[in-house]
Amino acid sequence: MALILSWITLSLSFFHSSTALSISSLILIVTFFVTSSDSGALVASMLSSRKGAEIDGDSPLLSRITWAILLGVVAAVLLAAGGLGALQTAVVIFGVPFSIITIFACRELYRSLESELDN
Repeated sequence: MALILSWITLSLSFFHSSTALSISSLILIVTFFVTSSDSGALVASMLSSRKGAEIDGDSPLLSRITWAILLGVVAAVLLAAGGLGALQTAVVIFGVPFSIITIFACRELYRSLESELDN
């Protein structure tokens, strides 16, 4: 019990730092969303461009910027139109075809590894 009371006292003594914690949390969350959006734009750009998209290189800059703006606009429109529920529904609807493709890709990977083992 004494440990809990000392923890509460310690927490209340640092209560004035809640503003700093809120600001640092906000910065971390924004950084997470920006890097996730940038990664999504990079992948979409690499998948949609033939020229200049090697495995070791980046995709064309104009294509990457276009995808980043397009993904941001789509997310903003979905949030404005139907709120978070519409955005979640769209993510699920668009994610189902990718999960089916991933299942087929995993099956083909398994077959390929199996044939390599036989050789």
